[in-house]
Amino acid sequence: MRFIDQFQVILLDMAQTFMFGVDRFAEDEDFAATYHALGGESLSDNIVQRSIRVIIEQMLADYGQWDTGRPFPSVRRYLQTLLEAQEWTPHETALLEQTFALHEVGTIPVSHGEVLRQLRHTHRLGVISDIFAPSDVFLHEYRRAGVYDLFEVILFSSEHGYIKPSPIPFQKARLALQVDSSQIVFVGDSLERDIGGAKGEGFATVWISANQRRMGEGGIQPDEIVRDLSEFL
Repeated sequence: MRFIDQFQVILLDMAQTFMFGVDRFAEDEDFAATYHALGGESLSDNIVQRSIRVIIEQMLADYGQWDTGRPFPSVRRYLQTLLEAQEWTPHETALLEQTFALHEVGTIPVSHGEVLRQLRHTHRLGVISDIFAPSDVFLHEYRRAGVYDLFEVILFSSEHGYIKPSPIPFQKARLALQVDSSQIVFVGDSLERDIGGAKGEGFATVWISANQRRMGEGGIQPDEIVRDLSEFL
């Protein structure tokens, strides 16, 4: 019997678990090209590049040291902070927010979509994921990959406000699914945020270890280790 077959529910992290190519914010990324493709015309390439760069650097810095007992600010909130020194219209703010989102979202490979479909035959599925941008572009990718309807609950931090390892998203998922913690296994790639957060709520855990740091940092020990989601098959 597989380890996961002890449980009714599999909750999954998203990025680097079944969605890849996320967070395309490298120095050579052309944010301006994305902005213009969305119909943006008012802002110069330099302003677009600099604005997205400032936002992502500040958000990542805050994310790394945020008190998980407080809601994490949205991309829109960070943009509005920049607006104090800019004369942007709400339309331009929305375009920059969408530009950010299109560089944060990744792709769900066909192979991982098939793994999720196979798992849905034996388990109830859900997602708990930390994202900065609004959920619409991520849900669009779920629908494109044909996996949206596989999940009974999808919880994104940009919607409910709390980032892992806060207990709040884990509690929300359990309440939405109406199952005991002992019937849930959580699968994710971050020892601290995914495995640590899930263990704090009494969930069993599986760590996606591919290309990760050594196990056991901070005393966190997953119940099972796999290199890729496909090992569940």
